[in-house]
Amino acid sequence: AFIPVDSRNGFNIAAPADAMKWYKGPTVLEMFDRFSLGRLEADKPLRIPVQDVYKFTALGDERRIVAGRIEAGTLRAGDTILFSPSNKRAVVQSLEAFNRTPPKSASVGEPVGITLTEQLYVARGEMISREGEPPPKVTSRLRVDLFWLARQPMSTETTYKFKLGAMDLPVQLEEVSWVLDASTLGVDRQRTSVNRHEVAE
Repeated sequence: AFIPVDSRNGFNIAAPADAMKWYKGPTVLEMFDRFSLGRLEADKPLRIPVQDVYKFTALGDERRIVAGRIEAGTLRAGDTILFSPSNKRAVVQSLEAFNRTPPKSASVGEPVGITLTEQLYVARGEMISREGEPPPKVTSRLRVDLFWLARQPMSTETTYKFKLGAMDLPVQLEEVSWVLDASTLGVDRQRTSVNRHEVAE
């Protein structure tokens, strides 16, 4: 819905506004109340972004625990998993949980720790999928729509830090397809940089 609001005076945030009698639609809070939670994707291919890898050596515990939250699918001990983009494969030895009995399986929405049958070096930000299911697509180029907020223009001469899940990656702008002029709503296809508060692809 398109909702006209005046946040300073609270118009159409929680209650209808007398100053906007022409508007007959819902307030912002009424629209939020209409939202429903998305369906959990337990039946989709397994996806677990690696948030961190823990090793507790103080008490002689040699396990390396790969931790993350299941974003789609279900994981069980014995599953063969793939780490992307490194393409390393491993078998899940056990599932671990903090301060509770280790589960036999874990599903979408649950945080989980994983031990592997062999020690692998796994980096934060890698994506876990199950062997035999479609793996995530791996690419080194992205086409994005963005709203640029930095004071300095975004340009091809600068390297930027791109945060993707738990991973920080250096990226560079390759090409500006177009920039939207907010005052005229015209599109400029000749630009090579993006200025502050501009929308671009």
